[in-house]
Order: sequence, then structure tokens, then C-alpha cells
Amino acid sequence: VLDQTYSDFELICCDDTSTDATYDRLREFQDPRITLFRNDRNQGSTATTYRCYGHSSGEYVSWLTTDDAYEPRMLETLVGYLDAHPDVLGVFGGARFVDDESNPMEGSWTDEGVGMDRWQLLHAVFHLRHPFCAPAAMIRRSAFAEVGYFPAHVMQCNDMHMWIRLLFHGA
Repeated sequence: VLDQTYSDFELICCDDTSTDATYDRLREFQDPRITLFRNDRNQGSTATTYRCYGHSSGEYVSWLTTDDAYEPRMLETLVGYLDAHPDVLGVFGGARFVDDESNPMEGSWTDEGVGMDRWQLLHAVFHLRHPFCAPAAMIRRSAFAEVGYFPAHVMQCNDMHMWIRLLFHGA
């Protein structure tokens, strides 16, 4: 994330009581864009993500989890698209799987959902296809202000709950 070509961002990190040296390694970064928190006890992904969102202030929101990474132009590309299309609530970039050594896996680019309108996306969701890759998403904060962020009471598939609300709300 820190090697992005687009540098005007904040990186909110919250360690959910990991048992390895994650928190200590994060503390080593000396970058004013980083805000670091640590939960007193394991809260799970929903509460931890909510905590990070609550400390963020940017116009656009994206998120990563433990094993996710961004290509160097990820933020530049997604911000550029949202800036150029003010009527769009959010955007997804391509995503791919990598192996344990961070090598791209053959044929692993996501293409589910590409070119679909919101009604086609809803149809895919309700037929148990997952057309979204959350780490490749960027959503307007204003959209969250209208439909809400991840629902705190939903412990699994909280992102799917949010995507559905956003799709019913707009493009």
C-alpha cells in the first residue's frame, strides 16, 4: 500500500490481537499516513473493520485484510475512475490470487461481475455467485453515509450484506 503511485491516502491499521509479530512489524513503519491500533481482545473482522472505518476520514474507502496487497497503481486507478464518474457509488479493480511466494497464479484474475449492471450483480448475488472482491473495491464515503457500513450484527458475509444495500441504492 505504501508504494502506491497515488500518495494522498490514510492507512488505518488495526491488529486484532494477532499471535505473531504483526503489530510490532507495523510499528516499525515511520509514515505519517499510517494510524495504528490494537484491539485489547479479539473482536473479529466485522468489529475491527468498523473500528478502522470509524477512524478514517477520506472521501473514498477501501480495505485490505491480512494477506491482501495492492498493485502500485491501484489507488490511482480507482480514485481516477470515481473522480471522473461522480454518479458512481463505488468501483472494483481486477484481483488475482498469488501463491505463498507472492507469484501470480495462472488464470486467477477475477472476472465475475465484469460488465454487469447493478441488477445483474444482484441476480448473481442471490444465486450464490460472489461477483465482488472486497480488497479490490473502493466506495464513496457518502454512499456509506446513506446506506450504512458493514452491519455490526452480521458476523459472516457482512460485506455481501453491504453490497446488496449499495446495489439497491444506486450504481
